[in-house]
Amino acid sequence: MVQRQTEPYRRSFSGSVGAGMGALMGGARQYYVLEHRTSSKYHRAGETQKIIVDQVEMGRDPRCQIRFDDSFTSVSRRHAAIVRDGAAWKLVHLSKVNPTLLNGRPVTDEWYLQNGDEIQLSSNGPRMGFMIPQGDRSMIKNINFTERFSLFRQQALRPYKQMLIGMSVLFLLVIGGLVAWGVLNQQQTQKANEMLAGSIASVSARQDSVHAETQKQFAAVSTQAQQATQEAVKASQANTSQGINQLRSELSELKSDLKTAREERPSSSAVSQPETAGTAASTPASTATNGMTSYESCFPYIYYIQLDKVEHIDKKGRTEIFDINRRWAGTGFLLDDGRFVTSRRIIERWFYQLNGDVMDEDMRPLNKAVCNLEKVIAYFTAYSSTGDALTFTSDQFMCDRSADTYTVLRGPLGGLVRGARVRLAPLNGGKDWAYFHTAKKGGLKFNPAKSTSLGRGVSLTILGFPGEVGINSASGPVYGNGVTANSGLERGDILTTNTSFEIGGSGAPVFAVSESGEYEVIGLISSMAEGMRGIVVPISAVR
Repeated sequence: MVQRQTEPYRRSFSGSVGAGMGALMGGARQYYVLEHRTSSKYHRAGETQKIIVDQVEMGRDPRCQIRFDDSFTSVSRRHAAIVRDGAAWKLVHLSKVNPTLLNGRPVTDEWYLQNGDEIQLSSNGPRMGFMIPQGDRSMIKNINFTERFSLFRQQALRPYKQMLIGMSVLFLLVIGGLVAWGVLNQQQTQKANEMLAGSIASVSARQDSVHAETQKQFAAVSTQAQQATQEAVKASQANTSQGINQLRSELSELKSDLKTAREERPSSSAVSQPETAGTAASTPASTATNGMTSYESCFPYIYYIQLDKVEHIDKKGRTEIFDINRRWAGTGFLLDDGRFVTSRRIIERWFYQLNGDVMDEDMRPLNKAVCNLEKVIAYFTAYSSTGDALTFTSDQFMCDRSADTYTVLRGPLGGLVRGARVRLAPLNGGKDWAYFHTAKKGGLKFNPAKSTSLGRGVSLTILGFPGEVGINSASGPVYGNGVTANSGLERGDILTTNTSFEIGGSGAPVFAVSESGEYEVIGLISSMAEGMRGIVVPISAVR
């Protein structure tokens, strides 16, 4: 992880309350989602939180918006923070004694977050997934007002709750003084009105010599003035009574808030309890039956993916379109749980080398931008042979980036190439996958358990769209096959031999036939090598 390259983080009123007020008004602001992957007193595993403010802190302190109980002894009171930086988000390490991990790697100071990253507070502490919703759904204005107001109270006000309570007490005291002054002023006004009415009556009695018509008109005016005065007195009394009732109600709520604040304050004599480690549940095999007893029945759920454009967003939020000379393509597929799955090398190609040691010239500036903590977003369209289409971006996908490494490129004579520091994804180890959730109904049946326990010599079926074929094949995806080379997994992947499938079909689903004769997905194509060998990522790794 690199050293801090921006201003040091400080919790600010504008970053929480100010940003929360903007979100409350429904502006065109983006939010993100934290997925809790560890159960605690305040959050259960699988629970998600929408974050609408520009900065949140995580830790055991009651003022932290993402709070953990004292059973997590390795979590500091103020452990880490997530802060908006222009159009991006960054993870800031705050604890002086306990580490903060991003995708399994310690964060020295701060690091920019990408969709699908995993945050962990200490090596054995709680884990959270960082996710950005798809398309327009990531805008705060699409959250209903009731939910926005609830999030505003939980996230914007929590760090300043006690200060706001004090300000509320002062404000209510001022309001109480104004109400008391209004009551006093009302009494004085009533006395003045009574004196005015007496004076008018006295003047009216002394005007005996005035013409009768004049007396009649004056009497009418006097009556109207008295009626207006009485109505004003009644209205003022009603407003004063309403203000006093409202003051009583707010003082009652204030007492309740003060009681809650005292209860949440940590006791100096409290003894931390050890955390009870939960047992990770294995991903169950899908049980939906789609009647896929022939590979042709799988065609509607297999898609050809093509690149539309690539955007680069620098640290100042400026956006430019990268000129890609050779646009890449691949295959993706829908599972019956709504996930769209493909190879990570299709979604984030700039992290991969060609032939294991050479990086495509188009990919070098993209990789350099990521290494400089800038943002790269690829836009795609996927088509099935039935005509169905999906549009998505690379930052919607969940990926496993925990095994990425940094290295430098060297010239022909072994010298370092200037500016050639690169970040590379592993070529094996079950990491070459990516997925995002869709609202689609129906999909391919899959079997995670079988994908890790296949024997040697098992026949497999591959269906996909190699780059040279694309969606032009009106009869559906291209058929291929292979045979498992070993029993079980080899360094996290399924190795195949006698693999008849064209190079360029990364992301294609790989099937095995069940005992009932149904086609089940057991993995996806990562890469093809010479000698009819293939590397297949087991579907159990896609989680």
